[in-house]
Amino acid sequence: MVFTPSPLEKVWLTGLPTVMSEKALGVADSAIAHWEAYLKYPTHEPGRDAVFLPGIHKRLGELYETKGEAQKAIYDRVKAINPKLGVGWHIWHNNSFNPIYRAEQDLAEMAPYSDFLKIVMYHNCAGERMADYINSVGTSYYSDIPKQQLLEFHYRVMGYGKEPVLTDLPAAGFSADYVYRETKRAKEALKNSKTKLWPGIDIDIPTESGHSKCTPAGTKAAVLAAFQGGADGVILSRKYSEMKLENLRAAGAALKEMGIS
Repeated sequence: MVFTPSPLEKVWLTGLPTVMSEKALGVADSAIAHWEAYLKYPTHEPGRDAVFLPGIHKRLGELYETKGEAQKAIYDRVKAINPKLGVGWHIWHNNSFNPIYRAEQDLAEMAPYSDFLKIVMYHNCAGERMADYINSVGTSYYSDIPKQQLLEFHYRVMGYGKEPVLTDLPAAGFSADYVYRETKRAKEALKNSKTKLWPGIDIDIPTESGHSKCTPAGTKAAVLAAFQGGADGVILSRKYSEMKLENLRAAGAALKEMGIS
């Protein structure tokens, strides 16, 4: 395809090293913002994009590495090699317990360098893990707050519905409503983006003796809740060797009920 290069593209076609190109354009001090802006408006012309986009992704990867922004760097390195490869991230379970950590996970900001996000929403082991978190922070920087009140505070600021009290939490786990609320919240944060949301669903992740265990009914309810919240798909977690077949079948039954499988 024949196309007429823009002034920016002419600089690339001269074969100048990238740093010199940035200096020639007068953008050496703000190169990341400059190339990010260029990528926001691809031409969708096969001849032009095939020539310039891989090189720009490669350069952004180098610049992100320099700034220590590892995820952006990985994304652009991968896209420079093969633009068709998907790149995404696992957001660990602390996102469901610690409101400070959650506030740091700006999904809208992550979307431009995320083809998908696997956000952990392990409903069953969440009870044990939330109780451990409350007992930990409740003896340190929140030590002046009674632990049940501290749990209620976290439920409130995290936007959860009626979940178990602290004494019952490890043995009860979280409800499917937790999965629905977290999925809906994340999907709203990703609106108007290309990023797919794939919640991680707990299937037999080990818990302590006497604590909540996965059941077919609970597994099915969690999968249904994820799709009701707007999920693009789910990732059954963590690994097949842990999973009981009856709970895997329950996940499949949820998909069949929704006409997905």
